[in-house]
Amino acid sequence: LQRFEFLIKSHPTVIYFLTMLVGAGGNAGGQSTVLVVRRLALATHATFRSKKSDKVDALTFRRIIIPEILVGAKLAAVLFGAAFLRCAIFKVYGAECIAICLSMLVIVFTSTALGAALPLFLSQLGVDPAHAGATIQVLMDVSGVALTCVISSAVLGFQGTA
Repeated sequence: LQRFEFLIKSHPTVIYFLTMLVGAGGNAGGQSTVLVVRRLALATHATFRSKKSDKVDALTFRRIIIPEILVGAKLAAVLFGAAFLRCAIFKVYGAECIAICLSMLVIVFTSTALGAALPLFLSQLGVDPAHAGATIQVLMDVSGVALTCVISSAVLGFQGTA
């Protein structure tokens, strides 16, 4: 965060919205993770019943990931609108509002994509995919702050110093 000190000092409004942004990312990623773990369990159960290989094949992978990414894009668009509405209610306009709304869009889309991929990745490593739930929360807390700072700096025209 030290690299973005000037942004934080000159646009504290962006920081006021940070909990909403990071929370939305964690929740969206967590929900995506839960749905993918459920689908994996159902696919494993069906595979077990048919005596096929217990590995998740490419077709199953696509059946799980593609719908989650599409839902993530739709959810990101809806929450973009919600962030805009919240900005209007709190009288945040202009570039700061754009920075907040774009941050919401990118964070939610990223979290749903990572939330869908993480259980599959863990499964391929032989780790219980259920561990992805807590992992995505922590991952999105950290990356949500970073994404907000980077996007806000780009929109508001600030460069982080080395």
